[in-house]
Amino acid sequence: FIKIAEDQHLIVVFPSGSGLNWGGHTRVYVREVAKLMRQKLPIDPDKIALIGHSMGGMAITRNAFFVADQFAFMMPSAAGMDPKYMTDNNLLTLFNVPYHHVQGTKDAFDVFVTRAKLHEERMKELEKKIGVKSPFELTLTKTGHQYNLQELEGIIDAQFLKSTRN
Repeated sequence: FIKIAEDQHLIVVFPSGSGLNWGGHTRVYVREVAKLMRQKLPIDPDKIALIGHSMGGMAITRNAFFVADQFAFMMPSAAGMDPKYMTDNNLLTLFNVPYHHVQGTKDAFDVFVTRAKLHEERMKELEKKIGVKSPFELTLTKTGHQYNLQELEGIIDAQFLKSTRN
């Protein structure tokens, strides 16, 4: 991710996991970091993304619906939203922000593959229910738990070209 940030002139924030395991405190921290970045750094708020791999991806799947208004897009990688969070109320917030899940089909944590596909299915069901297309995308790669840097960089670059917070 540092290479991607340097190549694309992005600011990358990597929170580290703790014994609290990405619980409810995460959404407060993430919201505050986004606020501080907008206040203290000369950055375009339309170019702030929430991207995380593995535990960072899990933080996104558990908190995206609480911080969707802060980012131009969200991209969990090698993670999977727990089905208990896939309620209509939570998923409706993802109609307001591009959410692009990148998941390797050969991930050793096979539950992530299952959950990513279920998330896509639930989003499609909700789209039919309300008659609106969401910006949700799922990209299944041939990788395992680790990502292909070049492939991920292309997805991030394409997403930034089409994403805005407004």
